[in-house]
Amino acid sequence: MKRFAAVLILLALLACALAPCCAEEPGEDMSLGDFIHSVNPDAGESEEPEPEETEAPLEMPAGEEGEAFAQFLQSDSFAQENYSFDAVSYAIFDIDANGTPELIIDGSVEGSSDRVFRFYALRRGDVESVGEIESEVIEDWLGYSPAHNGVATWISIADMEIYSIYALEDRLEMQCGLSETRYFVTSADGTNFQRVQYGYVEDGVTSDLPAEEWEAFQSDLQRIEFLPFEVNFSGEAGGEAPMEEDAESIGPGTLTQTQLNYLREAFEVPDDIAITDYEYDPNASYFWDGAGIWIVDVALYSGDQCVGSAMAYADTLEPIRQVWTYTDLVSEGMSDLSQMIMR
Repeated sequence: MKRFAAVLILLALLACALAPCCAEEPGEDMSLGDFIHSVNPDAGESEEPEPEETEAPLEMPAGEEGEAFAQFLQSDSFAQENYSFDAVSYAIFDIDANGTPELIIDGSVEGSSDRVFRFYALRRGDVESVGEIESEVIEDWLGYSPAHNGVATWISIADMEIYSIYALEDRLEMQCGLSETRYFVTSADGTNFQRVQYGYVEDGVTSDLPAEEWEAFQSDLQRIEFLPFEVNFSGEAGGEAPMEEDAESIGPGTLTQTQLNYLREAFEVPDDIAITDYEYDPNASYFWDGAGIWIVDVALYSGDQCVGSAMAYADTLEPIRQVWTYTDLVSEGMSDLSQMIMR
């Protein structure tokens, strides 16, 4: 929905516009020992082991929000939501100027123009998602506009700059768009000169923007700085999957109780059939070129018999291809197939 709204604003604003190193020389009083050391600084010294690389500590504000965000970033639930990104960075910024900062995640996939900014807030003691901005055309940049009390994305197309503003109330919503367009016109005597036009879009209505308002917006705009972060699962890949009643964490080979319940319903598994095992590894997801999406294989078992399997969306686990339900695999006598799936 956010991508669709951004495209609408882009189209509206386009329509508006078209209307080496060197050593010090030794001193004269240098001793023989100093001279030898200057030629070979390691002479007479034992090799010291290189320090182990340690992960940089998270930079968090003091207080409840900082503690909660730090725990969330290192949790398996965060890893589950963001494992598909090749690069992840984070920022802590009060995007609605209410005195309480929010957590912002910047995610990207190598070789893709897609960029996703995800926003989280601490509410009622829990870190909750409050929205995201996803687009194929926005730059690797996010700003804050004090005048609009919202975050701004930026697009540069030829001689045009476009900013989209998003404000946070209960959820992050598109607020408005601003643009600057430079183009050349030819006068009656054949002289070429450049004109600049500023545009503003809100609620689908496009209007001209005074130059002084554009300049004030640009002058006040603050860039939000992000810090790199490596997404890690705490679970051990290939380990024995927990049974249904023990599925509390997320990681390679594990599912949450909520996910298990969702898949049970999707595969139409009766309530009296116990789910004793399953096959699932988010790190084994793969890209389906034809649909332009990431998918992952998943299957549920009751004992040695498969009671449901599918190729599913990697982020939501919604079954989309080769879906075999409980009825398909068990009720209709396809037990041989069900025992071969995913094994």
